[in-house]
Amino acid sequence: RPLLGVGNTMVLAGGWFFQNAVKYVDQTARSTSVYFSGNESERVFKRRSDDSIIVQTTAGQLDAHHDYFTIQMAVEPASGTLLVIVYGCGSSGTSAAGNYLVNHVANGAKKPASSYVVEWTGTNGNRQADRGDAETIIGPDGSTRGTTGATAGTRTRARRPHCGPHRSR
Repeated sequence: RPLLGVGNTMVLAGGWFFQNAVKYVDQTARSTSVYFSGNESERVFKRRSDDSIIVQTTAGQLDAHHDYFTIQMAVEPASGTLLVIVYGCGSSGTSAAGNYLVNHVANGAKKPASSYVVEWTGTNGNRQADRGDAETIIGPDGSTRGTTGATAGTRTRARRPHCGPHRSR
């Protein structure tokens, strides 16, 4: 449980399976606006307010070059600690979330919001999140709200986006 107190910010990288502080605010205190719901075969990001699905995919459709992640802010209810939480469906998504936070949010390239869900696709095959990768911001209704990186400037609209065919590694 993050107990730094009002006026302090803690950045947490990694989902609730690895981060006890994320598990507390996400599952116990339910302070996050987006939460991860999944199992060994299914990966789902849901909106807390009504449990609606933002993104749903299967584990087999994610790999070292393609993942989804969330970046969100939450407040620990007892201490008032501000939390910046970043994690993906898998480790590649968590790495991409950190890259996105540093290169698009922290430097002011993107207007801050309380939460993002982003589809990440590596573009150069190096299995790492890089500044030029394609990232599509997914709105709370499942529509896409524009892209950055390799496909910047395009806008599409889709219902409940999902990953394409599984890619070999």
